Amino acid sequence: SVFGDESSTTTTRITGSLPVEYRQWREIVSFDTRLQRIDGTLPPQYSDWNRTIEVFLVGYNSLSGTLPESYASWSRMSNFVVGTNSLSGTLPASYGAGWGTSLLVVQFSQNSFHGSLPAEAYAHWTNITLFGASINNLTGTIPDAYGSAWNRTINEFYCADNQLNGTLPDSFWLWSRISVFAVGTNNLTGTLPESYGPGWGDSISYFEAPKNGLNGTIPRAYGTYWRNMSHIALTQNKLSGTLPATLARWTKLSFLYLRDNLLEGTLPIEFGAAWSTSISQVNLASNLFEGSLPQEYSAWTSLTSLDCGNNRLNGSLSSSFGPAWGPTITSFTATNNRFIGSIPSSFSAWTSIGRFAADGNALNGTIPVYIPTAWSQLTLLYLRSNRLSGTIHNNFDQLKQLNQLYLNCNDLDGTVPSTFRTMTALQYLTVSGNPKLSGPLPAAWGTSGASLSLRLLNLQNTSLFGTLPSSWSTSSSSLFSLGSFLTVCHTQLCGGAPPGGISVFVLQLCLQDDDSLCAMPDVAALASKAASFPVSSLPPCSSSTVAPPTTAPPSNRWQNATTIKFTSAQTAVAIIGGPVAAVAALAASTSAGLGTVRAGAAMRLVACGGATNDDTHDDEDVNELALLGGGYLAGYLGVCILLGVLVAWRVYTKKDVVSSGSSSSSSSSLWSATTTHLRLPGRAWGIVSGVVPSLVEYGLGLLVAAHSDPGLVVLGTVSLACSLLTCAWVWTIVTCRFDNVEWKRTDLRRRTTTTTTTPRRASSSATHISNQLLHSNKKKVLSVLVHRLHARMEEYTRQRSHGTWMDAHHHRGKKRNNEEESRSSPLSFVATHGAVFEDYCEGRVWFVVWESALAVAVSVLSAVAGAVTEACNALQIVGAVLQMAGLVMLVVARPHREARALCVGVAMEVLGFVGGVCLLVSAAAFPDDDSNSWSTAASDVLQAQFYVGAALVVIDGLYSRRIINALRSFFNAEQNKRQQPELSLPTHSWVHGGELRHRQLRDLIATICTQQRKQKRQGNIYQEQQY
Repeated sequence: SVFGDESSTTTTRITGSLPVEYRQWREIVSFDTRLQRIDGTLPPQYSDWNRTIEVFLVGYNSLSGTLPESYASWSRMSNFVVGTNSLSGTLPASYGAGWGTSLLVVQFSQNSFHGSLPAEAYAHWTNITLFGASINNLTGTIPDAYGSAWNRTINEFYCADNQLNGTLPDSFWLWSRISVFAVGTNNLTGTLPESYGPGWGDSISYFEAPKNGLNGTIPRAYGTYWRNMSHIALTQNKLSGTLPATLARWTKLSFLYLRDNLLEGTLPIEFGAAWSTSISQVNLASNLFEGSLPQEYSAWTSLTSLDCGNNRLNGSLSSSFGPAWGPTITSFTATNNRFIGSIPSSFSAWTSIGRFAADGNALNGTIPVYIPTAWSQLTLLYLRSNRLSGTIHNNFDQLKQLNQLYLNCNDLDGTVPSTFRTMTALQYLTVSGNPKLSGPLPAAWGTSGASLSLRLLNLQNTSLFGTLPSSWSTSSSSLFSLGSFLTVCHTQLCGGAPPGGISVFVLQLCLQDDDSLCAMPDVAALASKAASFPVSSLPPCSSSTVAPPTTAPPSNRWQNATTIKFTSAQTAVAIIGGPVAAVAALAASTSAGLGTVRAGAAMRLVACGGATNDDTHDDEDVNELALLGGGYLAGYLGVCILLGVLVAWRVYTKKDVVSSGSSSSSSSSLWSATTTHLRLPGRAWGIVSGVVPSLVEYGLGLLVAAHSDPGLVVLGTVSLACSLLTCAWVWTIVTCRFDNVEWKRTDLRRRTTTTTTTPRRASSSATHISNQLLHSNKKKVLSVLVHRLHARMEEYTRQRSHGTWMDAHHHRGKKRNNEEESRSSPLSFVATHGAVFEDYCEGRVWFVVWESALAVAVSVLSAVAGAVTEACNALQIVGAVLQMAGLVMLVVARPHREARALCVGVAMEVLGFVGGVCLLVSAAAFPDDDSNSWSTAASDVLQAQFYVGAALVVIDGLYSRRIINALRSFFNAEQNKRQQPELSLPTHSWVHGGELRHRQLRDLIATICTQQRKQKRQGNIYQEQQY
């Protein structure tokens, strides 16, 4: 064996140094002194063996000094192993040409060599099969020259645990026979070369490059070509992207280590069946993975260890993992994720489990009753920071090997069992942060015969009462050893130190912050995060402290901490949702703007169940929620302030009404003209409509996640108040205040005689042309269909536009008899509020309430879903039904006056309907699997609804020039060089399809004349309005 063979060792090992006299062995071929106790240096005189020596094996000794340069004369050297000694110096470059093509194996590992790897020199070893230089102090880069030089023979390459830098050489793809490649724990950077995939093919089976600075993604080609891969380790790098599904082709994979990277996305379900019989250890901890832990992984029948902690996984733990992994699983870690539900009873089949860590999640239910009996080999049990309730089982003393028990920050009640006294192996016990945990401290823990000896006992923030038992004194028991930690603050304990006292060598502390109390206790760092709290500081006992407290102490903020979780896609939708809605308003597409915002809220509803009470994720999500909520509130207030400033500026500069001569325009006239010109406050609803539902969602979310933080409470309250007041104002416009408006019908008979003949001829002509083109040129059929569709759209617009919205007082025979009545007349309701309802025809104004209420309802569901994870499926079903109802109501009501607006709405709602169906199937058929294909499809379709809707709104607004015209109406100055005032008129939707009907023109002229007479009486001069 190149590395030595334990079976070749003898009871008595050789000691001392290598004798110089051995130089006289003129015919020696092989020298093997591995696994002895030889010290001293390598004799340079052994160079006299240059004619015969082929194998030199001195590994696993205590040799020191440097490698003799004279050994370069060993021209027949094939195997040179000096690994695991104390040799130093540099690697001799002279060995390269000296040993040349005869060298097959060289092993320098586990010494103290420094310097760089000789590049061109060692390239002479063109027949080398194994190169080992791991665990040294080598620097520099990995020579690119080795690629082409060793391409035909190299089989194993070890350079791990050095200080090498640079990138992985691209030329190494030529190593077509490489099976083991280990370069971990260096300073390598760059990406994983894609060329290694096809270059190494079936030969590679062991690939290790952990603890470097590698970035980029895991190449898909590795999965495609490395079909014999059995061991891969890429931990502690900077790899990103998703796990390629092609890795499922590694059907012989046993070990997968990808901990501490930036990998994201969901865990591929394909890995389940592909690795069913081979996989043994999987470590995916400390990444950015989302979704659930696929139940398909229950096919891993040989699994011994799984670590998926510190990710963003959600959903419940599948009960199918129990019997599938039962015979083999020894370690399971799911720390700091977003798992919900209870610990499955089927996990009782894990009879070999030694470590179970599911802390930092949102698990509920009780501590499984089978743990003390079924998990007899358990050494570590981490269940802190969940929502577990019930009592601590009395039979935990059956866990004879249990060393660490962390139950802090749950909702446990009952007492601390006295049976712990016989748990010899238990050293770390934390039950802090359980306000309902009460009762006296067990005196039995320190009595004679007790074998419990603790290094950490954390009891603070509970309702334990009474005195510290005298049996706990360090003078009479071994309950606490020197250097132990004890916390008893914020309890009902009293009476000071027990008789006999607690040794000063037992650190008596009080944790000062939430993170310390609920985090995994780091005993070494506890002292720096805690204040001294000696047990002598406990207050004197009274009747209230020696009996159960009438009320439990306040719950810790971590107890019920729930927040809305955000993925990167959902955050992006939330950030750009407001601007998209504002653009939709400028394009006169308030309905479309509400649709895009609703799609964003529905996307977050799909991720229902992502709440967690883990400190790290809570802080991240609350901060992100606060930033989004604050951003939307700032946008809302910014729009209001901007519009106020714009109105004040136009009034001040008299952009809309300008006085002439000695007469001055009254403030009421200026205000009337400006608000009419800007169509305010009605148009303001269009701009903020896309912000209001989001304010509802984030306002509720902030109030839920506030944890008594006054800043978050204020921010959530203000956001919710602004949104609800805005909704109430809009709803009053189309309900109780709508009597100020009436629908003025036009002469349908005259319209029919003048406008319907052309479409009929067009339709007939289109049919004739279609019949001809189908026989002559099929490529033009599409244009015919487009022509027909355009004709139908024009027909729809004509049918829905047979009237216009007018102020009610214009057509009820009311006349102003004097100048005072004219001056005091109210602003035109249609001009100032019409932007809310003018897009809809008669009898369909209620659709304003429907679409805004629908958006608010989905936003409320999204906010509630982030807090009430138990009702996740029910909320998703309700949200799915509302999403589907959007399309149904739109098709049935057809409220829009223009066919183009209806088509944009239908295009968006079709995607919303499909997303709702997918969400409904996911919630109803897969209630315990949050990452099923239906859920993923729902998220993707709803995301598509958002972006498609945004694109359609922008395209339609630019095509119709509505965005440009709206901006001009806000900021343009008068075009007339003399700056004569513009006539202030209500802007009605009187023009459709580019044609003015003569009766509408007559009404328009009558209105102009009426307003001119009124304004002339006030001494104002007006410019004629051009239409």
